[in-house]
Amino acid sequence: MVSRTSQQTLQSFAVRLLKYHSFHSLPDRGIVFCETVDDATTLANLIDAPTYMGPMNNDARRAALQQWFSGRSRWLCATSAFAQGIDYGHITYVLHYRIPKHLTLFAQQSGRLARRDGVVGISHLLFSDPPTRRVNADLDLGGFNAIVDFATKTQCRRLSITAFLDSTPSNCYMLGPCELCSPSPRTSPPASP
Repeated sequence: MVSRTSQQTLQSFAVRLLKYHSFHSLPDRGIVFCETVDDATTLANLIDAPTYMGPMNNDARRAALQQWFSGRSRWLCATSAFAQGIDYGHITYVLHYRIPKHLTLFAQQSGRLARRDGVVGISHLLFSDPPTRRVNADLDLGGFNAIVDFATKTQCRRLSITAFLDSTPSNCYMLGPCELCSPSPRTSPPASP
């Protein structure tokens, strides 16, 4: 799912999304991936969640994970330092706060979602203004242009991702509908008071 909002409301919209989200079972957890340490720290303070970031020492990282795994917090605010190597079978929601650096990173972060017992996880990209620069296609190995197109174009989301990551693109006719191809309206968080 992709949502675009103004720069002025980006932070409050993210907080509303996170507070509105209801987990279905006790072990379910969510991750907020942020592009900067400042964004991760700010959002963590607003929703009372631990952070997991590159500049942290190993003891601080372990403490954050323990708080999250134990359920003292159902959310973890993280930078890309958390995108690989963590497998927890009960992650049901991933929020990408701003457009990631490239489509490969977006796929890695989304890959943290639960894949057990038929549970479908939600990967939600929230951003304000997309980057205006483009990268030369020959130099765009990670998919910077592809993630910008994924976020801003109104074509099938699955086609956008698989066209870059797979040798054979797949669309929603093959895999089930994304929010652009789905006939049912998507739900949104409650309006601000």
